[in-house]
Amino acid sequence: MASLSAAGAAVAGADVRRWCDEHRLASYADAILDGGFDTMEDVRDMDEDDLLTCGVSKPGHRKRALVALAALRARDSPASLLEPA
Repeated sequence: MASLSAAGAAVAGADVRRWCDEHRLASYADAILDGGFDTMEDVRDMDEDDLLTCGVSKPGHRKRALVALAALRARDSPASLLEPA
């Protein structure tokens, strides 16, 4: 996980919180940040075990998070960067 200045961590944390809000996972934002997933790059690399460690224990919430993570990875993949908009 990336090392950030206090200001950088606040901005990155806001991005993580916004992502959680957008995917109806706001109740897990603090636990995700406390788990060391401070940046969207860290979040993008999360897997089901990480979600469980962060307290995402409800299967429906975990599924929603996994779908959102897959979309985030697809959006950030090198192949998607080459596709025309």
